[in-house]
Amino acid sequence: MNKLRLFGFAILFGIGLLLLYTSLFHSVPAVEAQVACVSGISIAKEAKGDDLRVFPSGSDVPFQITITNTGQSDLSGISVADPLVPDCARSGLSLAVGESTSYSCTAYNVTQGFTNLVKVTARDSCGNPVNDHDPSTVKIGGIMISKQEKGEDSRTFPAGSDVTYTITVTNTGEVDLTDVYVSDPLVPDCDHTLASLPVGQSFSYTCTAPNVTTGFTNIASVTAKAGKTPVSDQDPSTVRIPGIDISKQEEGEDTRTFEPGDDVPFTITITNTGEVELTNIVVTDELVPDCSRALNQIPPLAPGETYSYTCTAFNVTEGFTNIIIGQADGNGVPVTDSDPSTVEVRQKIYTLYIPMVSRAGIAKYNISFGYEDLRITQDNDFDYNDWVLSVETDFNYTSLNDSTIRVSQVAFNLVPQARGALLTHAYHVSFPPNTFGSNGTATLTIYNALHQVVSTSTTAFVASQRNDYLVFDRTSDAIPPAGTLVNTTEGIAATPAARTATLVINFNNTFPFTLKDFGPHGEGLFFEPYLRVIPPTGGDYTIGNGDLRTIVFPISNWKWPEEHVRIDRAYPGIVYIGLPNMFQFPAGWWTVFNTCVYGDGVVCPAP
Repeated sequence: MNKLRLFGFAILFGIGLLLLYTSLFHSVPAVEAQVACVSGISIAKEAKGDDLRVFPSGSDVPFQITITNTGQSDLSGISVADPLVPDCARSGLSLAVGESTSYSCTAYNVTQGFTNLVKVTARDSCGNPVNDHDPSTVKIGGIMISKQEKGEDSRTFPAGSDVTYTITVTNTGEVDLTDVYVSDPLVPDCDHTLASLPVGQSFSYTCTAPNVTTGFTNIASVTAKAGKTPVSDQDPSTVRIPGIDISKQEEGEDTRTFEPGDDVPFTITITNTGEVELTNIVVTDELVPDCSRALNQIPPLAPGETYSYTCTAFNVTEGFTNIIIGQADGNGVPVTDSDPSTVEVRQKIYTLYIPMVSRAGIAKYNISFGYEDLRITQDNDFDYNDWVLSVETDFNYTSLNDSTIRVSQVAFNLVPQARGALLTHAYHVSFPPNTFGSNGTATLTIYNALHQVVSTSTTAFVASQRNDYLVFDRTSDAIPPAGTLVNTTEGIAATPAARTATLVINFNNTFPFTLKDFGPHGEGLFFEPYLRVIPPTGGDYTIGNGDLRTIVFPISNWKWPEEHVRIDRAYPGIVYIGLPNMFQFPAGWWTVFNTCVYGDGVVCPAP
């Protein structure tokens, strides 16, 4: 029984050893398999973990992708997915234990910042899946500048304008900006600096280009830093200047000479000297109406384009200088220019001379003067009867031959004819330097209505200087009372002047003397009788030779028009042409129309 039990224990012990052996030697491969499939993978997009980079809008953003086998099993079937940057996707990769691989990829034309996750998946040698992911952030730094308006803009200004701009700088990006600097090479006043400009904010200011005479297009530029990334923008703005040039015959002063009665032609040239089209061109010529052009008679002119035409001043009997004016619209800006042109007529209106009746004697030279004493405006009546006076001049001469007259004495008889003025004035006679060729003495004598001497005075006459004589210190003393008219109405007896005068100049030596022609307002007259007007409010002024308010005729006792009857309305043949010559007078009209006073209500016979 004991042997049997021992044998049973032996059999059981053997079976146990066999089971232990089997367990020990058949479990090793399973452990080895479990250790070999411990696997891992890591992916880094640009940098492992959160990273941030800043780029200008529109940039192509590069990324560096790194994949590492961090486990203890080889990896296969590695795939990379990047939904926001498809170029970063990869597939079919494999990595041995501890191996890494890198590649670069790009997000193109990035205009808006983003954060995305790149993902990697794989399988280990046991067929187990492994994966990882990594984020990367891109932000866009942006800046925008507008000068006046964003993009192309154009404005038109008159030449010489101060042109003002509005500059606006805006942070259009996703990061704050620093070191903001605006530069404008053509308009330095627009340069500006800002220390910072937060996201979404704008800054505006004004600046000026002074005295702009030529159009230009310039670009304002802005630079800044978005983090460490430079950003910039620019914007143009255009200024255009309109201009017009008009020339009458020639540009600037020009003078031409014609015979009396000629038709004088002119060539008018208009040029667009600016940088915009000219429209609504109008030309005005007051003295030569044929040269005027109304709206729509001249076509629009492009920059640099010229338009010319001819016109005529008809039957010119008297020289004149006039100014033609051109006006136009240059894109809403009015422009104007003017140009003068002078016409001279060879034959003057009056031809006067001292008749040679003998080798010695007295030659008479008779002239009438009339004055309009108000200040010049086109509304004045210009009846020329505010002060009327005749001057009978006697030249005492000898003649050495048939062509040379030598003067020894000249006597001026000054006889007032009418006074239609309410203003106070004094009357002078003066002689410019070197009027006569010898020194001498001058005697001024004033007479009353009975030709009795009221006063007399004698002074030295110095030929080389101006000699001025006050004849009537108050014209109202010569023909009182103020406003009285003498010898201007038919059927009414003439009232003699209360004062007359003589001015006699005796020369130390005889000298040759030839009378010069003169114009209707005393232009070129060898002496100057002038009126000094004394207004009640002060501000004296004189009316003399060459003044529109003076009128001179080589005849005594001219029949002057009534008060407030302008001379061109009183007498036929006179044409009112406005300033600067006021009237045109037919040659010799004073002899044709001196038989009747026109404008006083009496019917005058036809001339």
